[in-house]
Amino acid sequence: MSHQISRIILHADDFGRTIETTTSVLRCIDRNVITSVTAMANAPGTDHALAAVLPLQHQVSVGVHLNFCEGQPLTDVPTLVDERGHFFSKRSVVVRAVLNRFSASDLERECTAQLSRVRDAGIAISHIDGHKHLHLAPHVAPIVARVARRFGVERVRCPVDGRSPDWRRRASGFVRSRFARLANRHFSAAGLRHPDRLIDVTDLIGAANRDRRVTLLAAPMLLTEVMCHPRQAEPRPTSTMTDAEFLMSDQFSALLADTQAVRCTYWDC
Repeated sequence: MSHQISRIILHADDFGRTIETTTSVLRCIDRNVITSVTAMANAPGTDHALAAVLPLQHQVSVGVHLNFCEGQPLTDVPTLVDERGHFFSKRSVVVRAVLNRFSASDLERECTAQLSRVRDAGIAISHIDGHKHLHLAPHVAPIVARVARRFGVERVRCPVDGRSPDWRRRASGFVRSRFARLANRHFSAAGLRHPDRLIDVTDLIGAANRDRRVTLLAAPMLLTEVMCHPRQAEPRPTSTMTDAEFLMSDQFSALLADTQAVRCTYWDC
């Protein structure tokens, strides 16, 4: 018996993080297994990524992958960086966000610069998400919402219902889900929309069997985003293959057929 979901977004994070990542994502787009990407605006592969995806916007939606925890900012934001001028680590960002130790003006200035970098490359920004999901953090989300609306962006990633049935069993997943629920108040007030569900492709890769994969992916009448990171040259610790290998495999093609999934982009959210 087949299960039907209304729509599915096949999304790649970290576009532009490195040349290797960018090449891997572009290969997935060429194979028609990715329908959406979010670009990092302050990474080594940014220029290459934006130039390469510019003519592909009829095929994939392109959003901004806000980054506050890796590399250097695009602007002068002293409360967001360490003594070297690099962003704080993810863990430090979470702590500092919860304690409200960031300058709101610094955050807004850097968000604005990162969206401007993508927009000024000729990209129609479909949505916003965040590297390591930090756009959901307390005191960060309201600023993201404000900047999004100023740029006319109407969509955001906000996994208020978790990613999968196993989501809440993980400590980090519980925290992220809590952050998402708090962030959604600001996003909703700003009129930002988001998919109904978020699943990491590694949940599908690591499923015990085909029936389990169908159960994870099937969600009648809901919009599901399947998030992946095609950059990995080697499988992640919990996976038997890389994200890109799985997405381009016969297994995944069969899974889409089993669930009768209709592929779409973030513009359809």
